[in-house]
Amino acid sequence: MIATFIDGKPIMQAATPTDAWSAGDVVLIGSTPFVAHNDNPLFGTDPIEDALAVRGGIYEIATDGTPVIGEDVFFNSTSKKLTATSQANVHFGILLAGPSGDLFGAGPAADGDLGYALHAPNGNSSSEFAKKSEVTQSTTATLTAAQLLAGFINSAPAAGITLTLPSAANMVAGVVGAKVGDSFSVMIENTSGGANAITLAAGGATLRGGTSIAQNKAATLKILLTNVGSGTEAYTVYSQIGA
Repeated sequence: MIATFIDGKPIMQAATPTDAWSAGDVVLIGSTPFVAHNDNPLFGTDPIEDALAVRGGIYEIATDGTPVIGEDVFFNSTSKKLTATSQANVHFGILLAGPSGDLFGAGPAADGDLGYALHAPNGNSSSEFAKKSEVTQSTTATLTAAQLLAGFINSAPAAGITLTLPSAANMVAGVVGAKVGDSFSVMIENTSGGANAITLAAGGATLRGGTSIAQNKAATLKILLTNVGSGTEAYTVYSQIGA
């Protein structure tokens, strides 16, 4: 038993199991954690009705001592615990209370302490990880993960500038629940009033494609995470610049 159902109205769905599980197990399908409410000793069988909780329940589950009440928690599939660390883990939901049902304080203090968490995974298996908005960067700078995740960067340089991609560690840390294969797109538009080009620099990325964005042109960058391990983070950026 990993997760004990406490309260709430979880949304349930049938599932055709690919492996055996027990009630209370957190079952990963892609990068989404579901919670099993029924035992299933077999696999490859017909769908089991109301087998997995999609979201909405409150569960008691062990933590690694790092989560904070009221903040996001992530499921570590190796330790089978909730953690505040997003990198290489999957988003589980929000920590509601500490080990004794305490709604206040910092949260579980030690590895193995239990916490009460609302199961509300954010579905990071999609290719987009943030609400989109336009940000501005018109001077030479190293771009942040947040700027790239916003989806649109408007740049109106007064002279030629260089925009450098963030370090691999910062890029991976910026994607909640980052997994190898996660990807997203961002557009950088040059709206300069003169013939001032933007040069893209690889920074911590492997950069493939065009690197010079002329006045009134835009580049579409496809960003792909290729390694999310601590100390070995890596990502590739595919750049296509409009004619």
